[in-house]
Amino acid sequence: MPITAQGGAALQGNELTAGGEVVLLITGSGATLIGTTDGNLPVAPGTASRHAAALGQLNTASGLALKTANHLNEIATAGPVAQEDARTNIGAPAATDVLMSGNHLSEIEAAGPAAQASARTNIGAQQAGISLLTVNSLEEITAAGPAAQAAARTNIGAQQAGTSLQTENNLSEIAAAGTDAQASARDNLGITPAEGALLITNNLSEIAAAGPLAQAAAQSNLGLSGSGSNGRLLGYPMVIISSGTYDLLPGTNMMIAEIVGGGGGSGFVSAATSTSYQITQPGYPGSWAIIGLLKSQLSTAASNTIVITIGAGGSGGTSGSGSSGGKTIIDSSLAVAAGGQGSEISVSVASPFTHILRRTGFSPSVTVTSPAVIIENETLYNRYHDIF
Repeated sequence: MPITAQGGAALQGNELTAGGEVVLLITGSGATLIGTTDGNLPVAPGTASRHAAALGQLNTASGLALKTANHLNEIATAGPVAQEDARTNIGAPAATDVLMSGNHLSEIEAAGPAAQASARTNIGAQQAGISLLTVNSLEEITAAGPAAQAAARTNIGAQQAGTSLQTENNLSEIAAAGTDAQASARDNLGITPAEGALLITNNLSEIAAAGPLAQAAAQSNLGLSGSGSNGRLLGYPMVIISSGTYDLLPGTNMMIAEIVGGGGGSGFVSAATSTSYQITQPGYPGSWAIIGLLKSQLSTAASNTIVITIGAGGSGGTSGSGSSGGKTIIDSSLAVAAGGQGSEISVSVASPFTHILRRTGFSPSVTVTSPAVIIENETLYNRYHDIF
């Protein structure tokens, strides 16, 4: 006898199990499986809400369900109409009425001033005309006047305008407040008190007043110690008019000397006549300069002496021009002042004088050996020549 499922459908398998019990409805046409203790009981597709549903119906229905993991993308896939229906069903606004995060509220700006004012009211914001904009650096308060500025300073705990230090004043407000304010400012900054400071107007006299040890320390800090070019005046200037070897004062490191070459002799003067005069000019002066030199340059430095040669004056001419003056020399060649040239033989001029002698192209000079230096140089010849 054939066995079928309800509705005459064929069995699909696993309905009957070995040792299991079943309930069959036997009719003249066959047996219908209506119950089983261990197998799967086939049922006819349900057609009403309370009917049992077949597995096929359930599989079909699951394809129409919204799954949590999909975040409603089933509605998005169904298109704009489905999206609009879904928004309507849950009371959501239309897409054109929504503010998008990425737009930074530009939808409100696009809607115009009325929408902007309404939005500000809704979030408790100030009106556009009374807001402080970052880019204005508080210029709105300045424009509102002194009263607004004072109120703003009070609100942020700032000082009054008259008690503030202005950058462009370079702390002149403290200077104007007097010495007590200056002392207090120095204390607050950890600056050495004024009595221990060096004042520009004193030209380092504070160090001189502190004594030799302070002077030596200052020289060392400036890299001057042992240079031989720093120190003080050791004695009165010496005027040397004779060649020889001279002792240096103890402690001498550097010397400043004014050096002059010997002057030239005047030219020979012939006898005058009853109708003319015979004239000549004086000999030309030697070169002159003020020089600075170190003791260490002297060949006699070890003996603490200096050798000086004084240039003799030139002789007057006996039948022609005068002779040139001698060279004045310090230490054989360290400094040399050339002598002046002798003047020309006399010339005869009628009375009254209509002629002045002048020799050109001669200008003696001073030469020194480095590191000795010429501090000032002007030949006496040039000054003499300018007079005539």
